[in-house]
Amino acid sequence: WLVYDIVIDGVSLVRNYRGQFEKIIRDSSYQGLLERLRQRVKEFTWAVETGGITAATVSERVVF
Repeated sequence: WLVYDIVIDGVSLVRNYRGQFEKIIRDSSYQGLLERLRQRVKEFTWAVETGGITAATVSERVVF
């Protein structure tokens, strides 16, 4: 894996996701995180395939 971090105005994308993932694992479990990610991928894939999402709306939809 190769991971790039995007930092804008001191806000790190990697740190943001890490914090979200840690909270889900703490509140649920690692399995709960994986299930949630799989569901998001399904929803996103369906939206792209049906034309319900465009590049302009991606940033609004990618929230855990």
